[in-house]
Amino acid sequence: QMCIRDRDGKTLEDIPLNSLQTIHYFGYFAMVCQLRLSAMIGEFREGLIAVEPIDNRRLPIFSKAYACYTSLFYYVGFSYLMQGRYRECVGIFVVLLSFMLKYKQFYSKSFQFDAINKLADKTISLLALSLLFYPTTLEDSLLTVVREKLGDKLERINKYDIPAFLDAFNFGCPKIITPVLTVENFIHFAADKAAEPLAAKREYLLSEFQKIQLLNNLASVLTFYNSIHIGKLEKVLKISRQELNTLLEAFKSRNQIKLGENPFESTILSRFMANLPQIDFSIENDTFKINNRSKQANYSNLFLKQSAKLEEMSKEVLF
Repeated sequence: QMCIRDRDGKTLEDIPLNSLQTIHYFGYFAMVCQLRLSAMIGEFREGLIAVEPIDNRRLPIFSKAYACYTSLFYYVGFSYLMQGRYRECVGIFVVLLSFMLKYKQFYSKSFQFDAINKLADKTISLLALSLLFYPTTLEDSLLTVVREKLGDKLERINKYDIPAFLDAFNFGCPKIITPVLTVENFIHFAADKAAEPLAAKREYLLSEFQKIQLLNNLASVLTFYNSIHIGKLEKVLKISRQELNTLLEAFKSRNQIKLGENPFESTILSRFMANLPQIDFSIENDTFKINNRSKQANYSNLFLKQSAKLEEMSKEVLF
């Protein structure tokens, strides 16, 4: 009744403050539920629209419920993956996995501990796939966890092995269902059920997977050059000029930041992607030039420097 009165714009002055806070929490929880449902039925764009009003100041609301907080970013990351926004997807999954590993011990006695561990395993599988579409360097702690969990499968995925790719995707993706929206859908539901709803989503990602090897080969070559003649680049990659132009357009698109102006992307996602590397390039007189190659922050070196500085300060104080 309170939700109906609030929806209709009626006064809520007679409602206790704690009840108003409950309505407030239910509203944000409903956003995550809508995101999850949209991802399950394949409406990924609609799911992302549902969480657009969430900004950085509202994240503490979700952190009160660990499962809700992790589910929010898991389904957002998966939606980005299925929309081809691989840079955003990697940023989301890296932060999510770091968060889950950091606070895992605090939920070891929770009744949701098994579900949380399963979600972490799913995140690891999807992160391994995402790194194929947008290669970047992981922190040593995250890389160790991914290697331990996936084992030989990670090496096979990195060698573009299709069965390993499909296994990781089938394990990592959420449950996909077919919605029954009309009476006609209900009548033919039994026949349609034979067609696996996950198949179409898997086929889309598999088609992208089969194209990505050449793009990653281009990225690998460019790590050794600040400038290279287009003719030489054609010979190295063994492709025609037309194919190279198409590849360069795809490479440029992959490295572009496509953040929207909505609160979620402008205040949350932008922070998650701040440390991802980015390459800015141009083509002048048939020469490919790297104008700017941003680097990821090296937290290991920063920690070592701060530790050395702390040791020096402690010696001065003690001696």
